[in-house]
Amino acid sequence: MNENHLRMLTSPQWAQLLRQHVLPWLEAGGGVGDDVLEIGPGLQDRVFAELLRVLRPGGILVGSEGYDSERTRRAHDGDQFVPVDPEALPGRLEAIGFTDVSVEHGEYDFRFRARKSG
Repeated sequence: MNENHLRMLTSPQWAQLLRQHVLPWLEAGGGVGDDVLEIGPGLQDRVFAELLRVLRPGGILVGSEGYDSERTRRAHDGDQFVPVDPEALPGRLEAIGFTDVSVEHGEYDFRFRARKSG
């Protein structure tokens, strides 16, 4: 994570975005820890498979990702940005074994949820 990314994540605007968009979305069906997972190139599906393995039955994976845009790439200046295609993500997660996959599109990012069966 670079300085610009860190500054954005600690800004009042980010806190407002969380309160208005992310928290209501999570409260509608998911929980969240206090850690952020950044996944490097070539590892996304392996990491998603491992997350499926360690989730308890009925557990929910929640995540968010910025669209592949110039703005997002600037926020990641100095670190690695591995874009996730929001249109392909449901199929990828379902192929791994997740169910009830949903993607919600926002202005600058998208949020996703997926459930482990059981």
